[in-house]
Amino acid sequence: MEDLDSLDQEILKLLEENSRYSNSEIARKTGVSEGTIRNRIRRLIREGYIAKFTITRGFAGTSAIILVKVDPKKSQETMKRLRERFTDIYEISGKYDLSIQVECGGTEELNRIIDEIRGMEGVRSTDSMIRLSLIRDTGGKRI
Repeated sequence: MEDLDSLDQEILKLLEENSRYSNSEIARKTGVSEGTIRNRIRRLIREGYIAKFTITRGFAGTSAIILVKVDPKKSQETMKRLRERFTDIYEISGKYDLSIQVECGGTEELNRIIDEIRGMEGVRSTDSMIRLSLIRDTGGKRI
């Protein structure tokens, strides 16, 4: 992997801000040609600095993080079942083994999901946190 120069870092910052920016918009904002931006983005993808372009959808339901403690003797089977059911699962350090991010229609649905996880063989315990609001580093402003 090559080192990132200031242009690479600026491109990444702009794409993190809005992954829908076109190459020409990024070129205008950075003061270089569209071809340079296209080549830089292609290289950033190839070298693994950009893993994927994604979207963040507006969401009106309930969003939660469910922490899961797994029986170490059954962890592989349990994790396989969880991966079949959920997409945003993270292995974490600390008191719990996994973090599952869930978006659902409301608290009743969330409760059913938590009960489902608790009922899986190999799950020792759960703890859940409902996300209330998104806070970004915007100079102290709350969004």
